[in-house]
Amino acid sequence: MKRELIGVKIRQVAEDSPEVVDSKRKVKAQFASDVGSNRILGEHTIVQIDKLRDELKRKQSGDPGAVSSEDDIRERIQIQEGIFPDYRGMFARLARSDNPQHTAMMATLHQEFLDSSFAAKYSSEMQNYFSVTGDSVVGFSKEMPTQLVEVLFRAHIERYRQMEREFHERVALYKREFIDTVKEDIADGFVSMSEDLLERRVSDIDIEFNDTFQNYKGVYGQHAEHIIKVTPGMEGALERHIVFHELTHAISGTSFMHVTSEFSEKIRNTEEIHIAKAGLRFRTRRGKVFSFLNEAVTECLAALWSGIPADEMLYAVERQALSVLLEKGVARKSILDAYFENPEIDRSGKHPALRMPKTVALMREIRQNGGPGLLLNLERIFQE
Repeated sequence: MKRELIGVKIRQVAEDSPEVVDSKRKVKAQFASDVGSNRILGEHTIVQIDKLRDELKRKQSGDPGAVSSEDDIRERIQIQEGIFPDYRGMFARLARSDNPQHTAMMATLHQEFLDSSFAAKYSSEMQNYFSVTGDSVVGFSKEMPTQLVEVLFRAHIERYRQMEREFHERVALYKREFIDTVKEDIADGFVSMSEDLLERRVSDIDIEFNDTFQNYKGVYGQHAEHIIKVTPGMEGALERHIVFHELTHAISGTSFMHVTSEFSEKIRNTEEIHIAKAGLRFRTRRGKVFSFLNEAVTECLAALWSGIPADEMLYAVERQALSVLLEKGVARKSILDAYFENPEIDRSGKHPALRMPKTVALMREIRQNGGPGLLLNLERIFQE
């Protein structure tokens, strides 16, 4: 019989509840399990090939622990090596395309495999398979030998790991600077949250380094429920600002809901944790709403704290929408109070809106100053 959804139960849960703590643990564990597999393009293949080649050497030396036959091991090595032509074909396709992934990947190829000291030994040979104009790689030949593709990926993995180590050293400083800066605004009353909550939320966030070859969307940073992913290759000031932006998301007012989906035929129910409120973004029956306003406020705060010049700020269109609200007379304090509000947990049946009075007050102020349809009209613009 077909599996059917027969009911959904939703309840609000606290940030430190066992359900939320377990959800964070699972998200981070899932990310950690990708290390050595999908996080760095080609790493899983390289790891498997190295293991098999080591097993082959042990077999040839008479190691009794190597139980597979030489033919079996060689066959498995060939299977793994057969993945490299797929990567080579992917590079060749991207070299002929105009999407953002092409630009980022070709720049990385040029930087890593034509200029780096690591690849100097192979540089002249690699040049035969790249089309270069000035400082840019504009083409990649699918005729590159498989052995050289393997060299290419080993160079990329080694460089990525070094960049990642250096990145995490910088992140430790970014986090400390962010906390110290926000604490000053907490003391001044500009930010309505406790220092303990600030410290806990910042320390609870893992900040990881994207692989350029994996980051096809061309985004700078992404705050995905307890993990921040940052794209490499940015200038220092921009990288620091991006981390500040994502950390600002992390400290914004948040509430969680525990969702249980019940299915027919005694099939196991599913349980998930969703973020109901994140700053000024809300999850409703229609999906997530007011993300534009949330990003605008987040970017303005991050720029204030990172000190990035105004002409280098991001989310320009979203910030223009925020300006509309301010020009209508909506107070900055009302916006910030709602942004940092953490809805209270209430088991007495109180309506959800009554658990976040500052957010309700902001919505009322927007209606009074801009008319009842202003916020929804702005939302529709960003949904088109």
